[in-house]
Amino acid sequence: MGAVRERGRDAGAVRRRRHDRRRDTGIKVGIFGEQATGLNEITPHEEKCLRAAARAHVATGLAVNTHTTHGTMALEQVEILREEKADLSRVVIGHLDINPDPDYLRAVLATGVNIAFDTLGKQFWDFVLAPLPADPPEGEFAKRAYHRPDRARLDMLAGLVRDGYADRILLSMDLTGAEAYLNPGTHGRLGYSYLGREIVPGLARLGVPPEAIDQMLTANPARLLTVG
Repeated sequence: MGAVRERGRDAGAVRRRRHDRRRDTGIKVGIFGEQATGLNEITPHEEKCLRAAARAHVATGLAVNTHTTHGTMALEQVEILREEKADLSRVVIGHLDINPDPDYLRAVLATGVNIAFDTLGKQFWDFVLAPLPADPPEGEFAKRAYHRPDRARLDMLAGLVRDGYADRILLSMDLTGAEAYLNPGTHGRLGYSYLGREIVPGLARLGVPPEAIDQMLTANPARLLTVG
């Protein structure tokens, strides 16, 4: 019961912040995100935060955007959101373009959620699974890194569009300064314009029609950011 009450307080705090910020700035909050889970696991804290966001979503009607680590735990996220009575048509499962298995993405889409190809251009990155030491020793050290080429992302995306899923896919870039230097030919050179200058023509070359590209870039985000 204590955990339930704590999650209820968290959801209430999220709702209050949403309304307070709107009063203070005039800017309307449009989505709860990124609600994160770890690599191949969901910790108790992550589950608590995801349930709190789901309850705030139910109370406000705002959409929910999640963060998966390397495209894992998406189905488990959906199950938690379903338990909280979330409207799955207003849920976006993030970073699924990192997962190389198209059948897994189809299984996620079969639940009724939206998915995001939202790390486009981030082809190389470093990642950590625990905090770095406060005072690391000087000198060479090992680190973990990942490579996911955009050509593989676009091939998978074009296949999902051919399967009829364009109305539930969103496109973005997860552009951060921490990774721009690792991707000089994409984020480093073109910044946010990379999506329009490289990704859109790349999809067109793979036979994705203009109306499907517009659906993913414009209509789908507009639908999710609209509150009835």
